[in-house]
Amino acid sequence: MDKIRVIGVSGTGDRLDYRVLVVHKKNNELLVVSSHGYTDFSEITANCERDLPVVLVINVKGVLYRKIDLNDQDDLTWQRSIDFESLSYTGYQTEDALLFMGFCRKNVAEDITATFTKSGYAILDLFTGVFHTALLARAVNRDEIAIDDMRLHFDNGRLIGFGKQEASAETSYAIGTTQIKGAFLPLYAAAVVHFAPASEIVKDNNGNFSTEELRYKKAFRYLGISMLVFFLVSLAASYALTQYYLGQNAQLDMYNLYSDKAYREMLEMEKENGEKRTIVNQSGILSDKFLSFYAYEILQGVPPGVQLNELKVNPLRYALDDKKPVEFEQKVIYLKGYLSNDAGFNQWVQTLKKLDWVAELRLQSLSRDKGQHRIFEIKIAVK
Repeated sequence: MDKIRVIGVSGTGDRLDYRVLVVHKKNNELLVVSSHGYTDFSEITANCERDLPVVLVINVKGVLYRKIDLNDQDDLTWQRSIDFESLSYTGYQTEDALLFMGFCRKNVAEDITATFTKSGYAILDLFTGVFHTALLARAVNRDEIAIDDMRLHFDNGRLIGFGKQEASAETSYAIGTTQIKGAFLPLYAAAVVHFAPASEIVKDNNGNFSTEELRYKKAFRYLGISMLVFFLVSLAASYALTQYYLGQNAQLDMYNLYSDKAYREMLEMEKENGEKRTIVNQSGILSDKFLSFYAYEILQGVPPGVQLNELKVNPLRYALDDKKPVEFEQKVIYLKGYLSNDAGFNQWVQTLKKLDWVAELRLQSLSRDKGQHRIFEIKIAVK
């Protein structure tokens, strides 16, 4: 993780101030990305995303400061009497065995930490007090550094003491080309220690914070986001493909519908065509002898005393009916008429029988009507 958010918590009682410094480690440089100050925790949650791990620096009521001379027996006795397991502390040790320590009860630090973790922030580390700022003494090149109500004293870059001060105008300090206000120096120093641990810094273990755990959480978060993006892309692609194939299927169904309709219409037309062909065949139109031929052959020999009233070639088998198909009586000719000369009629019938296209001639009936006219009906079967 090359970018972190360092948050300083200071103040007394219910009034706490929050300072936020976003730091980016780029190669061997530590760059300040942004710095802001807030007076309420709700401003932190509203303006600071949860995407960066947090290093806390606390300087609140309950944080005590002490200078310990490791060569002084009284100071060592005091140090041995302290239960450091119950404390949260951060110290700075000089080369001449001076230990400057800021400490508070662990529950004070835990309460502040819990406030951040409950709001979804991942805590990477915690610093108690401001003595670790002494790491920046040579970079700042000042004999004094003012931080809130604290003043650190230096001699040639070596921390030699500290003291309280009244609130005054905030001083800015130059670190390289970056100007940093005094209240933000402990935050920048904490970032330096995080990225480049220093032997001068003495800290409690802060066992609740696990860098590896944060790395795994970050990795799993990115993995989860990647899987979610992949799932959404796959879902969108699946939806697009589904819509595409549904469209293609609809077109195919429409094509099949029209094809089926056209096929049924074609079958219907073939059926109608067959029926019409049957009618045409049965009607004798396709015969090698036209209807007029039969009529001419029959009519030219009609003798005096014989009167034809009807001549039907391939007549209908029965009257037209919408429920029945049209059907002709093939190769049949019906003749009907009146006769008044038996000899002429008989001779005419014999002549018809001798025609080469006549297969059979049968006198169907011979009767009289109400006017005593003799009526005949003849059926001729055509070859």
